[in-house]
Amino acid sequence: MTDFVSQAMGPPTRPAATQPSPAQKAAAEEFEAVFVAQMLKATGFGAPRSSLGGGAGEALFASLLIDSYAQALVDRGGLGLSDAIARQMDVQ
Repeated sequence: MTDFVSQAMGPPTRPAATQPSPAQKAAAEEFEAVFVAQMLKATGFGAPRSSLGGGAGEALFASLLIDSYAQALVDRGGLGLSDAIARQMDVQ
């Protein structure tokens, strides 16, 4: 019976694949950069070293450096999240 049902229904249909708009792609890349920056911060990357004792200024610039590293990673292809996110933005 299962074969009959699958033959009668045919293959599952999916909406036609469309390319995300430039705005969707940009928003997805920005989201991926924020995500990567948070992941880097969670691992302790760029944490102020106790030997330098730079205080609040060092913490601020370390955060900006991490954000720059995350954006550079995304610009070079990233983790591949932005493509998946942009496609999901287009699905209704």
